Amino acid sequence: MDNEKFNFEKCITEPPKAANVHVTQTTASSLTIRWRITDDGQSPVNRIAVNYKMTYGEWVNEDLGWFENEHVLRNLNCGREYHVYVVVFNAMGASPASQVLTTRP
Repeated sequence: MDNEKFNFEKCITEPPKAANVHVTQTTASSLTIRWRITDDGQSPVNRIAVNYKMTYGEWVNEDLGWFENEHVLRNLNCGREYHVYVVVFNAMGASPASQVLTTRP
């Protein structure tokens, strides 16, 4: 071989990093949350899971499309405390859970 050079680029894919989540609006019976994905793990996001519960209640999971960055939790009990977190998915797996927000509608 005559001095051929080969360049290799290594692309490592991994699950996404945890999303940054915050509450953008509250009403008497709803919460609007928004999240930002800062690192998709070099693989496109294919699903978002929003998880929430009332204090001492059962967790509820709502699966959303990859393109979502905001979600409204409806039919909540006024004045009750809720806990919310988001998990982001790509082909390599799930991100760690975002920080758990604790808030009231």
